[in-house]
Amino acid sequence: MAVPIDFLINSPHESSDDDFSEYESSYSSEDESMEDEPSDDINGGSLSNLEQKQEPNGAEDELWVRYPYFKMLVDAVIAQGLVVVTRNDAFELAKLLGDDKAKELNEKWKDLCSKQLDLCSQMFGVLASAISSMKSGI
Repeated sequence: MAVPIDFLINSPHESSDDDFSEYESSYSSEDESMEDEPSDDINGGSLSNLEQKQEPNGAEDELWVRYPYFKMLVDAVIAQGLVVVTRNDAFELAKLLGDDKAKELNEKWKDLCSKQLDLCSQMFGVLASAISSMKSGI
């Protein structure tokens, strides 16, 4: 059904700032204060309890202190999207591997990182040489 242009231009449904003033006044400071209060999740626990459960304890933190390259490895696995779990879950799964496996993976990743630094150093050396050669040829 076609609507005459004349009707659209002179429509009684045009809004003004006065039309929205009643909605602005319905918003109160009580609404703001409710945002700061912790609410219950769907399982009945409070968010503050959930946050406390997710914080690592000293023994778990010690694993990452002892094996920093293992932590970097887990971060790399997450960043590459090689696991389809949350970051916290990935770290929890990594902790389950145990101390021996963590130590082994820490050493392997440390060696690879060292080799990567050596290769980057060599690459920049070749780039610098190429740039110098190009400059002298100009």
